[in-house]
Amino acid sequence: MDQGHRAVSGNVPLRRLVTNARGEIEQLGYSRRARDRYRTIWQHLIKFAHQQHLGDEFSAPLAARFVEAYRVGDADGAPPGAGWRRYMVFGVKVLADFAAHGRIVPARTDTDKIHLLPAVQNVLRDYEQYGKDRLQRRPATLQKRSKELTIFLDLLPARHVTTLDHVRAVDLSAFLAWRGHLQPHTVARIVSDLRSLLRFLTLRGILPQDLRAGLPSVRVPRDARLPPRCGSRCC
Repeated sequence: MDQGHRAVSGNVPLRRLVTNARGEIEQLGYSRRARDRYRTIWQHLIKFAHQQHLGDEFSAPLAARFVEAYRVGDADGAPPGAGWRRYMVFGVKVLADFAAHGRIVPARTDTDKIHLLPAVQNVLRDYEQYGKDRLQRRPATLQKRSKELTIFLDLLPARHVTTLDHVRAVDLSAFLAWRGHLQPHTVARIVSDLRSLLRFLTLRGILPQDLRAGLPSVRVPRDARLPPRCGSRCC
């Protein structure tokens, strides 16, 4: 993905936000079926906001009232012609993420298609070499860590962070909130990955201060199970 990321999309008129989000999912290569479902959900949201006089911007109260008004019960299912309602909660969540971060991340991200800023890419390569030489990490482990870190680093330009010495605690919090739909053990691994990268950046003098203390501790219950996130092309 190129570096021309949109700025965070808050305080944008709802219709324009939806237009931008539709452009994003088209650029990401979502199937026509998925695009049509998102379009239907978001158009109903616009109509609902107008009918209920809830303003012309996306907001958490608007999303909550829309979901409550159109929620499908497990027993009843969606009525004929309203199949979009089965995917409504996920569709609203995707739009909320886009409004907050200016980005939509598919459930499965092809990191090979992400092109980081050259300076950032060089630091990531140095970190991978450090993991291999100093931390004695296996290639498979390094590959896993690099994948999630690439997604994190790719998000930074959308938050107006173009050099790693400008990374802030709030950027870490925003990224973890963005990945909060994942299962607890996955989030715990992501936190560990970020902690390792931050330590490296601090040791190299790239970060002026160690930000690891701001990362949360993720408790992973033995029986932790979260509903799986819908794939980017499954709906």
